[in-house]
Amino acid sequence: MVILITFLLLFVSIGNAAPESRDRLTSPKPVVTNEQVHGWLQVWQKRLRLEDWKIEVKIVRVWELEQGTLGHIDWSIPHKTATIKVLSPADYELPKDRIPADIELSVVHELVHLHLSALPLNKSSRSTEEQVVSRIADALVDLEHSPAAAPTE
Repeated sequence: MVILITFLLLFVSIGNAAPESRDRLTSPKPVVTNEQVHGWLQVWQKRLRLEDWKIEVKIVRVWELEQGTLGHIDWSIPHKTATIKVLSPADYELPKDRIPADIELSVVHELVHLHLSALPLNKSSRSTEEQVVSRIADALVDLEHSPAAAPTE
């Protein structure tokens, strides 16, 4: 009889534990969704007048990017195609509330690189190009999100 009661208690405790384990397995709401990233791409592609390009954007893990970077773009000028990779929120070290704005900035940054793709590549001026691209992208995103940019009624 003691063995039967022990098995019954074990069965009941396992049954009670199941909902908790299911809750732990349920993934929380993502910090940034693919839809958000695609939305930023569409908005900024239009603003930067790159609508004639077929551009894809992907959220990727840190090991899929060059060390120390938050994004990357590959393009084909003859085909007018490009692929942007942005760092997954899972690999960010920023507070969660700052990650969406940073990923949007990464999308804009890579699109600015695309505008400069017509220029000859020069490894010796790469760091200067990065600085210029960063400043332009920062200015565009800051302008977009500044209170003065909001339409008045």
